[in-house]
Amino acid sequence: MTWCGYELSDPRMVGPQVGYIKDKLYAKFEWARQWPGFAASHDTEGQHEVYDEVTRDVVEEFQKRTGMIGAGTATAGIANYATQVRLGAWPPPPPPTPPRHACLTFRGFGGVVGLDYTSRVAQACAARVEEVPIDYPASMGGIPGGVANDPNAPSGNDGVKVAIELAPEWFAHNPTRTFVLGAYSLGAIAASHVRAELEPGGRFADYKSDYVCGFTFGNPCRAFGHTFYLGAIPNGHGISAFQLPESCCTWDWCDEANPGDIYTNVPLGDVGKICTDAYGIVMDTTISDPIGTARKLIPQLLKIVHDAGVKIPFLDNLGDISQGALGPELIGLLLSVLTGVFASIGGGGRNLTGPAAAVQAAIMGLRFYGDNLSTRPHIIYEFEQAMPGQSILITRSST
Repeated sequence: MTWCGYELSDPRMVGPQVGYIKDKLYAKFEWARQWPGFAASHDTEGQHEVYDEVTRDVVEEFQKRTGMIGAGTATAGIANYATQVRLGAWPPPPPPTPPRHACLTFRGFGGVVGLDYTSRVAQACAARVEEVPIDYPASMGGIPGGVANDPNAPSGNDGVKVAIELAPEWFAHNPTRTFVLGAYSLGAIAASHVRAELEPGGRFADYKSDYVCGFTFGNPCRAFGHTFYLGAIPNGHGISAFQLPESCCTWDWCDEANPGDIYTNVPLGDVGKICTDAYGIVMDTTISDPIGTARKLIPQLLKIVHDAGVKIPFLDNLGDISQGALGPELIGLLLSVLTGVFASIGGGGRNLTGPAAAVQAAIMGLRFYGDNLSTRPHIIYEFEQAMPGQSILITRSST
């Protein structure tokens, strides 16, 4: 008896190849199905993969009928390599391909299915997941960007609401399919809400057992202290007022966070609170667009600076900035003035309050908005390193 050589004769031999030999005999030959005891040997649980006496006898009969014994290519009752090939039981069938998880992708503002960060991760993991785009309006209330060019498009908040409601529709139509959540920027807000609702007591708790994992890029709902396994953890949190609950911040949920990305990393304390408050003021129209949001966010931050009692002499008309007058020259001038003001009022340390916190929040917004597009922290996840030699996007798409 050998297993590697596939000569099966001993009644103690057990294994999937035995079952495959029985399957071939049973499927191909009426006489084998009628052989006394062979149907029971083939069909009985726990016996199907056992090379028992009745299987040996059926194999011998097959060898006689095909002339293998007479030709000397087989020994009676021993299912050698030649016998298995003649029967069609070798080579064995490839193992069944495990079903792929669905990867529900929530693209970013103006994102294109197939090109968005979320799609690129799904494509790199195509052997394990099938992308299922959540086709919500990834728009920001008429502000153009990417493929979002409809002047009457829903606001970012309205788009998020649509995305959140599309998820349970998919769950209801696929109640037993396992799934991954993948999201970027605006989409990460929706995905974070969906993830939270999978927890006990949540709207989607019945589907929690089907949840596999989730990943985000630039998540405005990132909770303080969480990114991804072995990843550096920035010292702040997402800019949104909604933060992912602690129960969701396990290592199956990966928040890819560039420390310089203000949407996923604002400081703790009053500075972060001011950024969040300003973000909340404009979220109904510009929550999803890094540039458009900043264009509206900065006037709000400057107004908060003004209301905190910090005077910026040449800024008498904040309305001009709101209308798009925030050009590179003005950004540079504002940064210079506010940096000087920050130093003069004793800015520094982590626990800033009052005017110092307002000024620091405005400085952060100006620096973020003033970045050249090619280096903007919110849109360079394929270039920023997660660890030496691996960018954030490649790290996610290769795991």
